Amino acid sequence: MRCDTRLIIRHIGLVTPALLGLSLLVSACDGDDPESIPRAEVDGRPADVTAPSADELPDAEALLAESVQALGGADKFAAMESYYSEAEVDMGALGVKGEAKMWWKGGDFYGETLLPGFGNTRMGGRDGVIWAEDPINGMRVVSGKEADQTAWSTSVCLPCEWKRFFRSAKTLGLKQEGEHKLAEVELRSHEDHAVVFEIDLATKLPHAQRFEQMSPLGAMPVRITFEDYRTEHGLTLSYKQTLNAKLTQFSSTTTRFDVNVPIDDGRFQVPGGANEVDMARPETIETKPPVKAEGDAKATAQEKPKP
Repeated sequence: MRCDTRLIIRHIGLVTPALLGLSLLVSACDGDDPESIPRAEVDGRPADVTAPSADELPDAEALLAESVQALGGADKFAAMESYYSEAEVDMGALGVKGEAKMWWKGGDFYGETLLPGFGNTRMGGRDGVIWAEDPINGMRVVSGKEADQTAWSTSVCLPCEWKRFFRSAKTLGLKQEGEHKLAEVELRSHEDHAVVFEIDLATKLPHAQRFEQMSPLGAMPVRITFEDYRTEHGLTLSYKQTLNAKLTQFSSTTTRFDVNVPIDDGRFQVPGGANEVDMARPETIETKPPVKAEGDAKATAQEKPKP
């Protein structure tokens, strides 16, 4: 089956350390129209789920606050000024494995994914300007709902910052998934883009996240589950996420997550400047900062045992 693919580096809000990461492969394959897939089939939510009355549902803002505490507390995340992460990306049935890397500092970010046979992709944001580059769409500035989604997806703890990116939070309902009793909390952005968090009522940790993946190919419903929670640097984060988009399933596993490391601002240079990375020259895609500031190499070159 021939597939047209678009690769996006994406950090899943709150979610991973490296993708926080995550490298998303959004596919459009011959014979299947992603937009025709019933939402219930994509996100795993039974079509006949009914929500209790509003009085019986837990308060959305209270649930998000409890989730923040379960993840380590707002003060721990507020103390994070920068991070560098690495993740292994496994594209499952496609038989492709690659590596994703992300640098973040004070809201600015730069990420890249290296996928043998599929080409390399990267994305970044500086002072509110967000851009992306991939083998299908080339280099472009991201705008509208896609920019909105990209901005919140780089947050290490979206429940901590939800008011920064979203205008409302609402508990939609409750559901049982295996041993997990989950509350579904919808966050709706100013651009009217919705993200639904599924919060485990026992642990208060995020169990999954659903949203419409925006791209030049249109919107595709995806569901991401969070697994392998670990506590490091006082933060409890998911070190593995699995994305299910009906047509494909793949995972991102964090292998490195360094907090408050020195990162030179040149790392966030917008393409077109003197420090631009040339995607046509693989040697420039190594994790070398464009400008070698003292200490910056610690975030990229220092060898560290993988967790």
